[in-house]
Amino acid sequence: YNGIFLSSDRSTAMLYYRKKVHKMNLYDSWRYFRMFMLCIKPSKAPGIQRREKYIESLRPKGIDYIYVWLLGNNPEIKGLRGLAEIRNLLDEKSIEYNLPVLIETTVERNLKLYQYVGFRIYHHWYDPKEDLNVWFLQRDVKVALDNREKAARIA
Repeated sequence: YNGIFLSSDRSTAMLYYRKKVHKMNLYDSWRYFRMFMLCIKPSKAPGIQRREKYIESLRPKGIDYIYVWLLGNNPEIKGLRGLAEIRNLLDEKSIEYNLPVLIETTVERNLKLYQYVGFRIYHHWYDPKEDLNVWFLQRDVKVALDNREKAARIA
């Protein structure tokens, strides 16, 4: 869906897509199933499928947005260059499409970082069966516009 990004220092990768453009076809379903089978223990599959279905039900309905499906950082590479590039890319896309950006995290220590770059928590869910917290975050277009304005003033 043209939503793969790798930072210039190869420290950070992101998979993202526009919700209204993302349509799963049979080939996509097959690739997703294959990835699932290669990466997940079969005993964990029912719980993960239940959780993913519930998480999907909590995302906004009837609106378009940019969804960050996966965000990964190589812990061996120090620095924030990759994350800064991702923030800038999300700013560009948010302004270009006039859409908010949504992401979820299960890592509590990442909340401060997300909030620092303008995300706000719009929902929190705790799964007692897995002892797992999921935070749902959104960053409005206004944050991207403010970032662009700040960059223009500095330059």
